[in-house]
Amino acid sequence: MEGVAAVERAHELLTAFRPGDEAPGLVALSERTGLIKSIILRLAVSLERFNLLIRMPDGCYQLGSEVVRLDSVYQGVIDLERHIQPVLAKLAAETQETATFYVRHGEHGRMCLFRVNSPSVLRLDVQPGQPRPMDGAASAQLCVSSNIGRT
Repeated sequence: MEGVAAVERAHELLTAFRPGDEAPGLVALSERTGLIKSIILRLAVSLERFNLLIRMPDGCYQLGSEVVRLDSVYQGVIDLERHIQPVLAKLAAETQETATFYVRHGEHGRMCLFRVNSPSVLRLDVQPGQPRPMDGAASAQLCVSSNIGRT
């Protein structure tokens, strides 16, 4: 089944933002998404209306407050951190290895939701919210889809 192209483009634009981004400009967003600047500008107007995007005075963009609200709704529904974080902390302490909790993200990926790093400086540094591929890594093999938070 085909989706709605405008919604898919808006999703591409919103997911072009990365951890640590200050406020990417039009050129950076165009390079990251492959969308032409005029499409980004039109999408940005609609996304600004719903507080999903903010255009800064210098013309750069950042995610809007609606993203935070949606995250709080998501976190409130599943309340995983209260259950997962203590288990990860105990596992990391006992094994001296990094313990990470992933969920499926898109068709071929996973996203780090929670993480407790090992004391070793030699480790893959994945931050919560960062997507990863469903590759041959052990953590990808353990990532299963879930109905948590769904009725």
